[in-house]
Amino acid sequence: MDQAAPPGIEISVIIPTYNRSGFLQEAIQSVLDQDHWRTGPEWELLVVAFPFAMQLEGTDASGAPQRVLAGWADERGVDFVDLLPSLREEMRARGGSPEALFLDHDHLSAEGHRVVATLLAEWFSSRAGTGR
Repeated sequence: MDQAAPPGIEISVIIPTYNRSGFLQEAIQSVLDQDHWRTGPEWELLVVAFPFAMQLEGTDASGAPQRVLAGWADERGVDFVDLLPSLREEMRARGGSPEALFLDHDHLSAEGHRVVATLLAEWFSSRAGTGR
């Protein structure tokens, strides 16, 4: 098992989203409806909010969809990661242009995928040993 997994967790189900709180309940329910969760391995659920490229250059108001999703997840006790702040910071470190991380308005470049993978690995590592 990966060292970053909390004790007992064998599977992490990750639901990527952007401004789709209306569909999250359906997506989560489809995960919960799978029979093998009832008798199978321990698992956890994580909702990850992906920003559009235009949000990286935007103001705090451009993060409103992520705040809605964060509130939705918090009300339901679902783990949530907002990538916008970290991607903004990474963009600034790479010269201040979204093109460093995105191919177009909503598709990450190979480097953007590497950054997101690193951010998620850090999130999972931060949970190691927490029992969550």
